[in-house]
Amino acid sequence: MNYEFKRLKSFLQADSRVGISFFFNGKRYRYYNAKILNLDLQPNQCEDPEKQIKLHEMLIAFQNMLEKGWRPTDAIKNDVEVKIENILLEHAGQQALKQKLSVKYSSYYVRDLKKAASCIDNFVKIQQYRNLKFSEFDISKARELLRFTSDSSRVQFNFKIVYSALLGEMFEAYKLPNPFKSIKLKKKEEVLHKPIKDVKCTLEEISQYNIDLHVCCLITYGCLLRPHVEIRNLKWGFCR
Repeated sequence: MNYEFKRLKSFLQADSRVGISFFFNGKRYRYYNAKILNLDLQPNQCEDPEKQIKLHEMLIAFQNMLEKGWRPTDAIKNDVEVKIENILLEHAGQQALKQKLSVKYSSYYVRDLKKAASCIDNFVKIQQYRNLKFSEFDISKARELLRFTSDSSRVQFNFKIVYSALLGEMFEAYKLPNPFKSIKLKKKEEVLHKPIKDVKCTLEEISQYNIDLHVCCLITYGCLLRPHVEIRNLKWGFCR
């Protein structure tokens, strides 16, 4: 028999998460659990060998549902009860976030998605775009949203990626072009940090100013951490 879906298979990611993937109408879909099928199959919450057993059960469940006529786009179409010519940007942002949160992502990715959705809400309210249709959200409006989000070119560059990820499936579902993919932002030139000549003296001055900051600086310097990336991700905790 011929089906619209192709290459249904299980996969293992570098972070040890597993899931199933398949192509439907040329688009790849990935699922890490079977909640969308109303089934309690969550292999990533199990340890091997049960993890592999649940993954196989999940693969069979998706295969059976797909052969019976279930389609991934149905989830989006059923939730959106208005036609494309009537759906507003405000509702599209909320619906897109709801769809994203139905899949298990990292806490950092979820944080970025929520922040992007909040920015869209503020953009709609402050810029008085409550009646702006999703189909009218073109490249000029996308640029305006990025400028509204921040004046920093670096922040705009980061948010362009998040906005595109948040609204990407909505654009595809309604066969609309993703304007964020057409926006080219100028990257800001990197500026090298100036080396500190007397590290010991600098650390002593910092300790007199703030002892907690002194500890962070010691960790940064002693462990050769990058202050703009790795030191910000440190958290208090206990070693096991």
